[in-house]
Amino acid sequence: MIAQELQQTLATTEVYRHESMVLIQDDTEECFSLSWGERIYHFKICDLIKFRRAIFSIDLVALCDSKHGGVELVRVPHLDSHFVLSLRDILVFRELLSGGFTMLQLNSMVSRALVSPF
Repeated sequence: MIAQELQQTLATTEVYRHESMVLIQDDTEECFSLSWGERIYHFKICDLIKFRRAIFSIDLVALCDSKHGGVELVRVPHLDSHFVLSLRDILVFRELLSGGFTMLQLNSMVSRALVSPF
């Protein structure tokens, strides 16, 4: 519901969607919005890259170890908060961020191809 409201503004584009998350690009604010559950988190591109690195640096094998507890605490510095993520949450974030960055690269490649002379 929140993601739909966010997308109704004129300068936003859905980059990638997963069943429980949406990554949206907002051209007026020059940021990305991540809708997860009932909350929306805003990221500048450098913050989104740092967040992606943090998610992909999580050791999934260690997370599955019975001594670990099955959750990971991920600090999000620009939001001054933490995400408590289960294994499933981490996998969903990885899919969303991989798909989102792939779509951004594809868009960039198409734009360059359209602008560059043959």
